[in-house]
Amino acid sequence: WMSRPDEVMLAELGRATSVFPALGGALRSSRPSGMDLDVETTYDFLTDRAAVLDQAGFGVLLPSWWTSRRPVGLRGSARSPEDARVTGGRFSREALVDFQWHLAVGDDLLTEDELAMLASTKAPLVRLRGQWVEVDPDHLQRGLDFLDSQSESTLTAIEVIALAASHPDDLDVPLPVTSIEAEGSLGELLAGSVDRALVPLETPPGLVADLRPYQSRGLSW
Repeated sequence: WMSRPDEVMLAELGRATSVFPALGGALRSSRPSGMDLDVETTYDFLTDRAAVLDQAGFGVLLPSWWTSRRPVGLRGSARSPEDARVTGGRFSREALVDFQWHLAVGDDLLTEDELAMLASTKAPLVRLRGQWVEVDPDHLQRGLDFLDSQSESTLTAIEVIALAASHPDDLDVPLPVTSIEAEGSLGELLAGSVDRALVPLETPPGLVADLRPYQSRGLSW
């Protein structure tokens, strides 16, 4: 249905270069079929040019790792000190826990070698564990400086819960907080799995009432 599709393709590629000038490199071939981009140009394409090309009527396919990318952020971890006194396997709101910040990609903690590699890389895209990761060098450096300034601290259980429940904009940290994790009973509470482990209690003797489900859970707590 088209007499000279090659000419149409070349004409459209020429139109596309007005949006994404780097495509001009493909036009050096009489029959362009593709081209290689460096990291900086790739990042420019993913963050800006792809959307403009799409709006101009060009079909754009992006890699799945970009559309579902995981941010580099902070993950907090809490654990009970070995000498913490816990009664009956429970913890109180004043129970003390050791708390520490870590850098992570999504939920995956970064190793010392990976941190050193990221710190030495100034590119916006970095190959990490077989996958490309978006990295803002300035934000990353602020995150590394934040870790250097933080030592393992002691918080109460209620402080950890409040930290996990805080809105990201309310936290004075240089990177987004990807998660707050804890071990033991506090970890079950943060993970929302405590309800599944509760042993339902019978209605107390002398109480003449039918407990609603949420009241029964409260009693079991």
